Amino acid sequence: QTEVRDIDTIIFCTGYLPNLDMLSEELRQAMNRDEEPELSIPKDWRMTPNKLTQILGDIEPDEDVQVTGPIHPGLYCDCISIENPRMMFMKFEFENPLFGIDVSAWLLLRSVVGMREIPSAEEMVQQEEHNALLTMSNPWFRCMMDKNYFEAIDENWEKFPDRPESKLDLLEQFESEYDTEATTEIRILTRHMQEAQYPLSLGSYDELNETANSYIQFDSMTYDHRAQLTEDDADNGRTFRDYMNGDEFRSVFTGTSAVPLKQRWLDVEAHDPTILEP
Repeated sequence: QTEVRDIDTIIFCTGYLPNLDMLSEELRQAMNRDEEPELSIPKDWRMTPNKLTQILGDIEPDEDVQVTGPIHPGLYCDCISIENPRMMFMKFEFENPLFGIDVSAWLLLRSVVGMREIPSAEEMVQQEEHNALLTMSNPWFRCMMDKNYFEAIDENWEKFPDRPESKLDLLEQFESEYDTEATTEIRILTRHMQEAQYPLSLGSYDELNETANSYIQFDSMTYDHRAQLTEDDADNGRTFRDYMNGDEFRSVFTGTSAVPLKQRWLDVEAHDPTILEP
């Protein structure tokens, strides 16, 4: 048996799939999504008007509105336990995990070394509830969070002009016409970046800048590229990394085009110095 003394910090790295079984239930509670905690809605809250407002009016939220989407209940800025601020999680479950983890690393570093004071539990809860309410103004997310809103759409279904064939199609339409989930995630990430004094700006929650919009467009392109893979590609060992023309994929920061691989990704030799040469 080995005994180690005078330990200041313990970091568990669990790999690709997050696993918190090494922690007590009390410590991992902040990461628990299973309970779907309720969101306290102020009585004077009103959804930001959208094209559905004329038909639905102001729908009073259900008493049991549950937090979902990019807000992680129990965590401040998606990484600091509100109940126990000494418990921190460097994780990111959005579409851009490496980017998000880097932002979290900056924020946690500033907190650990004392360059940034961690707010009180009350202030952290207020901020996260504020973020959740901002998300609620997105029709797509509100349908996921508030059954009253979804039921109002159902009851007024015949009043919608040019309505699609199904309500599922309508939800997909919401996601395309309003902020997509990825865009909402980036908007929330801008808040974390400001808290961390991250050396890159994507604008603000209310107004994304050109870099943020380019990043979202690039992210959408990569998603579409992956979606184009077929069963025949899989049978022939072709992955999303195998493409013929990289001109469309350009760095958000430098404009440099991606370089197509000279052979299948699965056949690439790890130490081949010429593999990325134009």
